[in-house]
Amino acid sequence: MEKYRFTHEQQALLESMQVPLAVFQLVDKRIVTVALSDGFCELLGAQSREQAYADLDRDTYKDVHPEDVARTANAVFRFMKEGDTFEVVYRLRRKDGPGYRLIHAMGRHVYPEEGVRLAHVWYADEGAYAEEGERKGTELSRALSNAIHEESILRASHYDYLTGLPSMTHFFELAGAGKEAVYREGGYVVFLYLDLNGMKFFNHRYGFAEGDRYLQAFAKLLSATFNSENCCHLGQDHFGVYKREEGLEDTLRRFFREAATLNDGNAMPMRVGIYSTRQEDVPSAPRATARGSPATR
Repeated sequence: MEKYRFTHEQQALLESMQVPLAVFQLVDKRIVTVALSDGFCELLGAQSREQAYADLDRDTYKDVHPEDVARTANAVFRFMKEGDTFEVVYRLRRKDGPGYRLIHAMGRHVYPEEGVRLAHVWYADEGAYAEEGERKGTELSRALSNAIHEESILRASHYDYLTGLPSMTHFFELAGAGKEAVYREGGYVVFLYLDLNGMKFFNHRYGFAEGDRYLQAFAKLLSATFNSENCCHLGQDHFGVYKREEGLEDTLRRFFREAATLNDGNAMPMRVGIYSTRQEDVPSAPRATARGSPATR
């Protein structure tokens, strides 16, 4: 299925709306952005509509509070795949201001033509979120904080609760569909499996909370480099990625350079196994994880 495109007049009308509205579509099991209104861009605090589109396509939940990413992503995925309506509350950090805002998102499906289903989602800014213990916290903030915490524990499935990346099962579904899409265009795919070395020592020295923050920062870097739905937290200190083969070496050089800056430059070393479908048809879920040098293919 290809991405749906409105007429020029329809796209312009949607983008000029002052109400925060976004239109999404499920294409090859991935959520793609079709239209964003001026009101939505203002809600994000984006400097331009182009920036808003780019950020959503690269990492949809980049500015969502880490504790809310998996819960929100699961709710969105269920809605996109099988639900009729959608409603979720989460915390969002605007790009042009400090702290988090409470965002109330609601949506429903629209069918512009036969065989096409679009998700229309509109948003309401419910005000600043007050961290627990702050005097300015309202009853609404505290109630929503409790609900957010409880749902984060109970409802994670398609997305990993710690990093917000796709769960292993969902990642293999995305990778399978993505691989077939690249094949249809005559391209090849590589699968990367990354292991962080020294996680046990890091947790022992700095504590598990700091270890979790390191894994979250590493996951954010993966998302920024490869796209959030091209990545997966396989468990513990193991991660998976798939991407087009083109530009792999340059991408890896940039990724390793930026990974070295994590933890104020005291980053953990990593091992990377690289599998290319150019030599053989590699399944999305390999039977075993090999070790390899980032420079080898």
